[in-house]
Amino acid sequence: MAKKVLYFVFAFVVLFSLSALGAIIHIPGNYSTIQEGINAANSGDTVLANPGTYSPINFLGKAITVMSASGPDVTVINAGGYSSAVTFDNGETEESKLIGFGITGCNTETNGAIYCANSGPSIFGNKIYSNNAAGIYVYGGSDILIKDNDIFDNVSSNVYGSGISLYYCSASSIDGNNIHHNILSLEIAGGAGIGAIGGYGLNISGNTITENFSHSHAGGIFHYECHFSSICNNLVSGNSGSFQCGGIHISESSNCDLTNNTVNANSCTEYGGGITVGYSDFITVRNNIITNNSGSAGIYVLESRSVELLYSDIWNNYSHNYTNIVPGEGCIEEGGPLIRKSSSISFLSFGEFTLYRCR
Repeated sequence: MAKKVLYFVFAFVVLFSLSALGAIIHIPGNYSTIQEGINAANSGDTVLANPGTYSPINFLGKAITVMSASGPDVTVINAGGYSSAVTFDNGETEESKLIGFGITGCNTETNGAIYCANSGPSIFGNKIYSNNAAGIYVYGGSDILIKDNDIFDNVSSNVYGSGISLYYCSASSIDGNNIHHNILSLEIAGGAGIGAIGGYGLNISGNTITENFSHSHAGGIFHYECHFSSICNNLVSGNSGSFQCGGIHISESSNCDLTNNTVNANSCTEYGGGITVGYSDFITVRNNIITNNSGSAGIYVLESRSVELLYSDIWNNYSHNYTNIVPGEGCIEEGGPLIRKSSSISFLSFGEFTLYRCR
């Protein structure tokens, strides 16, 4: 009930601001389908859908807002089988906005329930669930915003990333999402929660990534051949990987910061149950809590250069707290609400994330 009230308040504020910019096209008042509303819309317009179940849509490159009137529990876009439910593939920008829908019914092995190709849309406040595909699949593009979505019970067998799959994206933000109970069944891939491949300048922040399972690498986040990324303020907990890494796996990447994350109770059979850094350069792990993970170590570093572990609490991991890395300044191996300070940073145990500013 509280979530519905919040959505109505949010929807009112958004619609009030959008109404000054363009027309509001009501579905089914003005048109019977969302796609018909999109076809008729001009830049700055809002296509507003009442509760119901709708067929797949394509934004057609338009700078418009497509929004539900009553939230994702009662307003659903169903892919109906093998197509994606929502497609952005005509150079959409951040002004192309998808807000407040349930997204389900996708059964394609190549694209996701939401498919973005060489575009940069804003995907906000949706519930993306029960797809036999990645919840969101992005190939190319920049300045993508994926924010405050609930992404769960998706099963992917053909891409990296079952909750969110990012291929060759730049300057994009994955922020404030709840990503849980997704399964990656491809045995040579990684990232049941988030899989990022070949990215540049990604910001993965403020997400809750829990209870995801990968048949290969990284139940939580798999970060491969990505550079200048910031992974900060995330809760990564209860994820598991059949092979290397349970929580966060950084592989063949450079110049990345892992800051203010709580990495707890993740598991794998090899390398870091919490964090694995492999074949990477200039990685900073700062102000994290890495605890209760099982694997070869809480944090495991493999053939990498310039990996720093600073101001972090690493404790109670099986079978070691860290392997192939020497803890640097400010690190502790203790549970409890301890506070430690340096000249520029203070650190509070158990997930208080206000202490070090992310890039």
